[in-house]
Amino acid sequence: MDSVFQKRFFSVKSQQGQPVNVSPDNGPVEQLKFDPEWNTYYSGEATSSSQSVALEQDMGLMMVPSNAAMTDYWNHGAGRVLKDYYGSWERVPDYVVAELINNNMISSFVSSVPSKFGSIMNDANDPMGVKRSDVDSVWLGCNGAVYLTNKVFSPTTYVSVLFPAFINQTMNIMRWGVYKCQYNVYLNSLNSTYSFFIPNNKSLLEYVDPCSYGKSSTQLFRFHYDGSKPDDNDRVWASIWNYDTLTGEVGDSIGCASYEQVVDRLQDILENHIVVGDVTDGHTYYRTMGGSEIRVDHVAAGKNGMTVSGSWQVNEDEGTAVNDIYDQQNGRSYVLNNQPIMCTRMTVRDILSQHDEYSKFLELMDGSGLFETIHNGRNACGGTNISVFNTYHYTVYVPTNKSLEELIASGKLPTWQDVEADEAASNMGKKTADSTAIVNFLRYHIQDNAIFIGAQAMSGDYETASFDPTNDSFYKLHVNSDANGITVTDARGNKRHVLTSNGKLYNRMAKEYQYNSSDAARATQIETSSSAVVHLIDGPLFYAK
Repeated sequence: MDSVFQKRFFSVKSQQGQPVNVSPDNGPVEQLKFDPEWNTYYSGEATSSSQSVALEQDMGLMMVPSNAAMTDYWNHGAGRVLKDYYGSWERVPDYVVAELINNNMISSFVSSVPSKFGSIMNDANDPMGVKRSDVDSVWLGCNGAVYLTNKVFSPTTYVSVLFPAFINQTMNIMRWGVYKCQYNVYLNSLNSTYSFFIPNNKSLLEYVDPCSYGKSSTQLFRFHYDGSKPDDNDRVWASIWNYDTLTGEVGDSIGCASYEQVVDRLQDILENHIVVGDVTDGHTYYRTMGGSEIRVDHVAAGKNGMTVSGSWQVNEDEGTAVNDIYDQQNGRSYVLNNQPIMCTRMTVRDILSQHDEYSKFLELMDGSGLFETIHNGRNACGGTNISVFNTYHYTVYVPTNKSLEELIASGKLPTWQDVEADEAASNMGKKTADSTAIVNFLRYHIQDNAIFIGAQAMSGDYETASFDPTNDSFYKLHVNSDANGITVTDARGNKRHVLTSNGKLYNRMAKEYQYNSSDAARATQIETSSSAVVHLIDGPLFYAK
């Protein structure tokens, strides 16, 4: 005998706690949670100090459905969707089957005895719901136990909003991103309702890179998937192209993104494509997991006319068509074939500078020191950002030019010309008082929480960026909003209304980025971002009674 062959399973954990993750020809493989033929199985990691002690303390468990249970699952249960999509078990890809098997592989037998059935978790870290009556027989092996079950414990992936991306090869870039960014547990949770917008591989050729907003040339990321790569980290890559946002013309390729950049951008995409809640409940604006707002139109038309728009699409007046819809157990999945939801490059200042109706407020803001292009000397901004924004969503209320001019003429609000005159007269006390009054006035018009007309109705008190030193807290505004308007009540009891006669002056969406470098031209990743909505209101707000 000149050879001895050993049977091994491709798995995350096998002999000595090490993975078996490549085929003999170094090709890619799917993996089980652990090797069921690893005779010295232990539940710890490879770095465990004593494997023998770990072996004596615990072992693995596999819950194995009977043939009858599998047949019923395939024909009538949650597996029916696999039958409809693939036709036979032989055509189901290994990674899909592995998800089912891994959901029934439990790392700890000690934690899975009948008295602890309630603590057995599924792939979404929710209770699996195992009962004594589900187990027909138990066998003990040298490395663990086998429960013969009369039902199939299906992974939540098969019934969640993640499922369309999980099984469809035209969406495998998003599937890869979901698992790399660890959003699978989030999307598989059956305790919440989600609206998951899934750009397919084709649409991810059209992602405008927000990290390029601060550069001299806007860039386009084109994501690609190569399933032949043995290293899972290499299966998704992105080429970078110069891009003219005015003409839509794609220029020269300037290279490829690093793995870190790919994951960074896919996380940005995911955060702007997930809504906690139902986007068909009758409203127009919905907040994503990343804090940005999206606009959803023509819901009744379904896949024959429904559109979704991020702030990029809203400001460009172009919605993205929804091409398919899947009803899942924890919400709906919406497939996008043309382009992903994207966030605008326009900052609040960009929006204020676009319309003369905002000009007086902008004039005050420009002299206030509330704008910045580098945050804390470390993080370059994508444009001229508001310095008090801090990884959240905000509302900026802009009083009409007329109301501000009347306030200034009455002597109740100084101007920056007044501050300059104070300095020229060497009246430094008045200079400080006047400049502080202007800045506090402006900060009182910047409110935490982005409130939209057409979003879910809101009523409550919201903090502003203006600080009250007497109470060691921020001054607040009371806001009421619904599908038709917004009313803002200040500390004096003045009621101001968002003006809606001109659709270009309310619900204006802004996005402000900070990058991982003090030089925007050298930035490679998004450090953080904030979003905002700008409304024109019919009068100024006062924080002092």
